[in-house]
Amino acid sequence: MGKVKCPNCGEMNPDILTNCRKCGSPLPARFGALQVKICPKCARTNPASRTTCMYCNSPL
Repeated sequence: MGKVKCPNCGEMNPDILTNCRKCGSPLPARFGALQVKICPKCARTNPASRTTCMYCNSPL
């Protein structure tokens, strides 16, 4: 698995993510990326279709 740098905050993220795990900004598109959102409160991954975290119920 590779890494990709967030263009907004500079955080290095696994290349399977579509949004930065630190700031939530969209990451550059890559082939084979999963569609997930990272919860800003608990930092867990959620399906991209969710509007609230399925673990802590915080808004995504």
